[in-house]
Amino acid sequence: MEAMRKLDLGDDEEFMKEINGLTKGMFAKEAIREPIVKIRDELQVFLASDEGKNLDEKERERCTLVLRKYAAVLEVYDKSEGDALTDSEQQEASRLFGELQALGPPPEEVVERI
Repeated sequence: MEAMRKLDLGDDEEFMKEINGLTKGMFAKEAIREPIVKIRDELQVFLASDEGKNLDEKERERCTLVLRKYAAVLEVYDKSEGDALTDSEQQEASRLFGELQALGPPPEEVVERI
């Protein structure tokens, strides 16, 4: 607690502006879109391959959900106008990334191709 008091974070409004600025930078189209497209495309190829078709049912279902979430993230970015997401788009992208994290990473075979 003492360490928190020593931090000079300014007032709450100033702190929230800083956090929002950092978050917007993390969700910038130029930083996010291309890697998400690569993951989505490689995951589609993997699921269509013999290796993907031979996954056990539970893992194939998980991978399909991961693919759908990446596609949903891309939809948010592609529908967005301008270089930055609006606050509501940013919230939606953040929610989807949280769901992706809960589902776990793409299969190692996909990660190796990216």
